[in-house]
Amino acid sequence: MEEGEVQAQWPGTKVAVRAGTTFTLAQPQTILSTGEAYAAMGENGLPYTMYFSGLPLYHIRTPHAIVDDPKVPAILTGWSGSELLEEQAIAIEIRGGSSQFYPKKSFLIELRTDTIGDEEMDLPLLGLRSDDDWNLQAGYIEPNRSRSRVGMELWSDIHTVYYAEEEPEARTGVRMNHLELFVNDVYQGLYTLSERCDRKQLKLKQHNGSIRGELYKGIGLGGSTFTSIPPPYAESAVLWGGWEHEHPEGYPNWGELSELVTLVVNGTQPGLHAELRERFHLPTMVDYHLFINVLKAEDNTGKNIYLARYDAGAPYFYEPWDLDATFGLSWNGQFNVDPYLFLSNGLYARWFTDLTEGGFVETMCERWTELRSGPITVSGIMDRFRSLYDHLAAQGVYEREELAWPAYTHDPDHLDGLESWLEERISYMDQELTAYCRLVSVPERQPEVAVTVYPNPASGRVVVEGAALRHGAVVEVVDGLGRMVVSTTAVDGQATINVSGISTGSYLVRLAGHVQITRKLMVE
Repeated sequence: MEEGEVQAQWPGTKVAVRAGTTFTLAQPQTILSTGEAYAAMGENGLPYTMYFSGLPLYHIRTPHAIVDDPKVPAILTGWSGSELLEEQAIAIEIRGGSSQFYPKKSFLIELRTDTIGDEEMDLPLLGLRSDDDWNLQAGYIEPNRSRSRVGMELWSDIHTVYYAEEEPEARTGVRMNHLELFVNDVYQGLYTLSERCDRKQLKLKQHNGSIRGELYKGIGLGGSTFTSIPPPYAESAVLWGGWEHEHPEGYPNWGELSELVTLVVNGTQPGLHAELRERFHLPTMVDYHLFINVLKAEDNTGKNIYLARYDAGAPYFYEPWDLDATFGLSWNGQFNVDPYLFLSNGLYARWFTDLTEGGFVETMCERWTELRSGPITVSGIMDRFRSLYDHLAAQGVYEREELAWPAYTHDPDHLDGLESWLEERISYMDQELTAYCRLVSVPERQPEVAVTVYPNPASGRVVVEGAALRHGAVVEVVDGLGRMVVSTTAVDGQATINVSGISTGSYLVRLAGHVQITRKLMVE
C-alpha cells in the first residue's frame, strides 16, 4: 500500500500498527512513509524494525525443506495493492545451477489446485500472463537487482516475432515484476517474478501427430555454440550436444538439429550463406547478435539461450534468457568487465563471412543504424535503469537487502559506473561495426580467377593457393579499414600466412596490385 493510501485510511497520529499482531511504535507518527524504518515493540515484548513498502509482498509457507528436486508442496499468499492472493497451493523448488551455491536462492513455483495432488492451474500474477509455472529470480550477484528486467524490456522493444500477424499474442522475451518475499516468516529480500520462455509465450505450433513448433534451451557448449559436432544422439533423449529439449514434450527433433549443427560447422562455399538464410530467420538472428553485444552477454552465446521454430519447415531463431551477467557484470558478480570484446559463436563466425548483397553483414549494418537512432542509446538505456532504481530505492529495498543478506552492500554510485561502461561499450561497437560494414562495399572477385583460402574461419595458419599466385607474389591480409595487418610471398602458386597473432574478426585476403583478386577471411 502506498503511503498516500495509508494517510487517507488512517489520518491523524498513529501509535501502533496491526499486522497479524499489534506493533506499538516507539515514537507516535503523524505520517508513515515508504522506505523509512520505524522502531516498534511487538506484543511478545521483542523490538522490531518496521517498514512500509509499495511493492507487492509474497509469503511462502511450507513444512518441507526447499531443494533443487523434487518440488515440495507449499502455500503462497500475496498482496499487491488491492490484489490479494489468498492461500494458493503451489509446489516449489530451487531453480538454476549457480543458485545452489548462493545464500539467496532463486525458485521455480508451480500453481496447483491443492497441496495433495499435482493438478496444475493457471492464474495471472502481478499483471503478467495467466500461467501455472513462474520463476522467482533472486538476482543475488546483481548490484541493483535490475539487469535482467531492463535487458528483457530492451529486447522486447528491439524485437517482434516475425510471425506476429499469424500470432498477435506471441511475445518475444519475458516480462518481470519486482516483489518482496518471505519464506516461513523470514524476509528474503527483493525478487523478480518472471514469466517463462516457452511454447506458450512464443505461441509455437503444437504437436498434432507430427513435429511442428520446436524449442531447445542451450545449457552447455559444442552443439549449442555451433563450434563442434556432438556425439551421436539418442532419439528420445532430453539432452544432446549442449541442448535441452523443451517442446514438443516427448518429441525431440534431434535429427534435424544435428543436420543444422553439421551444416554450420562443416558447410563450405558456395551456397553456405544462402542455405543459412533459409534455415535461420536472418533479421531475428541479426537483432539477437546486436542485442547480446550491447549487453556484452557472454553467457548468452550458447548457454542461457533458446533456439525456437514456429512451425514445421519454418526458420529457426534465437531468444534470450537469464540476463543477470550483463552490462559489464560477469557471471560471478564482478563489475566493470572489459567492454572491448565483440561476442560471437560458431554460427555468427560463419555469417560474418557473408558480405553479399542482402547478406548477414549488410543486414546487420542497416539494422545497427536503425537501432542507434531508436532504443540503442546510452541515455535511453540509462533512463530505464535509473527509473527502476529510483522506484525501488524509494521503497527502501536496498537497505532491507543489506539487512537480509550481510554479504550484500548497496552502492548508490553503481549506476554512474554502469553508465561509463555503457558509453565505452556502445562507442566500441560503433567502431567495430563501421569496420565490418566497410567490407560490404568491397568488389567481389571475378569468377574466372581461381584462388582458394582455407581453412576459413581460421585461428592459426591460412593457406592461399591458385594459379594467379606466381612465385614472389605478395599476399596480404587487410582489415576493415583497409590497413594491411600481415603479409607474405607466394611460392609455386601457394602462400601460407600465420594469423594467430591478429584479432578476431572479418578480413580480406588480397593479391597485392590486383583489385579483382580478393577473398573474405574470418579469424576466430
